[in-house]
Amino acid sequence: MPPTADAVGYECTVGRGKVRRVIAAVLGVLAVAVLVLGVVGVWARTTLANRDRVGELAEDVITEPQIQQALAVAVTDLAFDALDVDVRVTSVLPDWLEGVGEVAVGEAQSAVTQAVAGALAEPAVQQVVVRLAQEADARLVRVLEGDGLVDGITVEDGSVTINLLPLAGRGFDALQRLGPFGSIQVPPLTADGDPAAQIAALEAVFGIDLPDDFGQFTIYESAAVKRAQAATERAQEAVAVAYRALWLALAIGALLMVASILTAVDRWGAVLAIAAGAVVGMVVLRGAVDTVVDAAPNLVADPAAQTAISIVTEGLGSDLRQMAGVVLIAAAVVVLAVLVARRFRRTDVVFVVAALLVGVVLVVGGVTWPALLIAVVVGVAVPIAAAKLVP
Repeated sequence: MPPTADAVGYECTVGRGKVRRVIAAVLGVLAVAVLVLGVVGVWARTTLANRDRVGELAEDVITEPQIQQALAVAVTDLAFDALDVDVRVTSVLPDWLEGVGEVAVGEAQSAVTQAVAGALAEPAVQQVVVRLAQEADARLVRVLEGDGLVDGITVEDGSVTINLLPLAGRGFDALQRLGPFGSIQVPPLTADGDPAAQIAALEAVFGIDLPDDFGQFTIYESAAVKRAQAATERAQEAVAVAYRALWLALAIGALLMVASILTAVDRWGAVLAIAAGAVVGMVVLRGAVDTVVDAAPNLVADPAAQTAISIVTEGLGSDLRQMAGVVLIAAAVVVLAVLVARRFRRTDVVFVVAALLVGVVLVVGGVTWPALLIAVVVGVAVPIAAAKLVP
């Protein structure tokens, strides 16, 4: 007996409903992914480009005694290398006093280091360090901005340096007070000065040739990050893309959410799915931030540098965690509101539980291919098992 027109129409309706569900689900997943990218972009725009926030973190760093001492040693070495102090001292002594010259140079280094360390404890000098950090942050923002969205997939050969010459001036002043270079007038080395001009002024005063990068300390190098842990490399790429594509991501995310809801057969169910996905996305994002904060100090071996990186990444990470937390709470409120409005339907509850389990898997396993595969299996298996086991 051939199928009736009603039967054929019913089958077509069911078929179209399945297609709409699949399309709505794909659009919802993409919307959540773009939402996460948008949150990172908003954080990058409001934090990395915030000179006041960068200044606060720099001040936290420079008030650490361990970092003050390490920076004082670096500045002293910079001043001694520039002026060849050991050569100048030993060259004026007879051979039989060579050992005395080495002792004198060592004592001079110790004295200059202590003088610079004492200066770094002064609020006025600490503000110089803050200003240098803010100038370096401005260059970092230019690196992240790049040339456009296509460039934003990765940060190629981007490096950011901090000009230590304003601090090296303290070392030169301390050397002058020791006597050998008292007749030389050190040129002003300000935090907002041009490093190339400052190097040229030092060359003219001391009558020596200095490297083009003299006093320039690299604090960020894309190639070095890419050679480091996978977590920091992925974080670098995500921040670059999110920073450059923020407004596009927000617009696309909004369109994807609307399209997913309008396409869905059960529109309130689509709202619930997107909100639950947002909860999972924010949980995973917070977990990823913790991973990067823990891994970042391992980019360097020096204990003082590790302390500085830890302070900065923890400060920046806390800002991103707070922003993700706000979105998480808002999405959780939407999930709860839909569940209450629909009187905790079994399918809704099962879906939310499955989504939360997916989030747990991704937080524990990280955003890796094995963890993603397990998350997909969990997300599919939980609803199927619930349908068979729960009446």
